[in-house]
Amino acid sequence: IDNFVILEKEGDIGGTWRDNIYPGCKCDLPFVLYSFSFMPTFNSALFEDAPKIHEYLQSVVDEFLIRSFIELNRNVVKIQWRNNDLCWVLDII
Repeated sequence: IDNFVILEKEGDIGGTWRDNIYPGCKCDLPFVLYSFSFMPTFNSALFEDAPKIHEYLQSVVDEFLIRSFIELNRNVVKIQWRNNDLCWVLDII
C-alpha cells in the first residue's frame, strides 16, 4: 500500500507523548499496551516515561518507512463524505 497520507496537526508525530514533557510524565498503564504487536519492546519499563514512548513511536515510523507519508502541520478543519464519488473530502489549513 503506497497511496495514503497521514495528516498530523503538529510539527512532529507523537501526540500526547510529544506534547507532555513535564518531569515525571509517564504511562499510567503497562507500556506493552501502547506498543504494537508487530514491533514489541522488550527493554522498556512497566510504566514507561513519556520521552521513551515518543522515541518508540519515532522508531516505528522509521522502521516501517512511513515518514514520507506523513504531512506535518496539517490541520483538518472539515471532513465530508461524497457518496457519488465514494470518497472523503477534507478541508485542510
